Amino acid sequence: MVALADRSPAGYNFELNWRKCRAARLSSDKLLSAEFGGSSMAHTTGKSLSVKNASAPDETRKFEGKGHLDVLDFGDHKVGVVTFEPGWKWSANVKPIAKTDSCQSTHLAYCVSGRMKIVHDDGTEAEVGPGDLMHVTPGHDAWVIGNEPCVQVDFMSAASYARR
Repeated sequence: MVALADRSPAGYNFELNWRKCRAARLSSDKLLSAEFGGSSMAHTTGKSLSVKNASAPDETRKFEGKGHLDVLDFGDHKVGVVTFEPGWKWSANVKPIAKTDSCQSTHLAYCVSGRMKIVHDDGTEAEVGPGDLMHVTPGHDAWVIGNEPCVQVDFMSAASYARR
């Protein structure tokens, strides 16, 4: 797939700036000021506009070891920033929470960093890495590949994923 950074305006590097935000835990004011020439848009909520920073989630759901889901709640829509640590596997770390044989969530996600293998119940498999967008239907297992955490932004499943 084509990386989002390849289509961004004026050489803006989404992945690099995402990492800067997560690693430094900069406030949205400082990040926007540094990245966009002094403009400040702190956490803003209105009838038609809502801005949140991923470093300040509304909820954090811990897995059964090896990762967590940070949920940003926009009222009628939730977005998840998911950190899967090395060694994470859905069937070991989320299955005990979900109580299903395979993951029954639909995912529409962007992979920020790390790598993940996904195997669907029908035998279809794929590997995703930085810059990949994925759509995964219910009925799959997945696991982190390698020694780097896999960080993804999930636009579909955050409302119910790993909810206890």
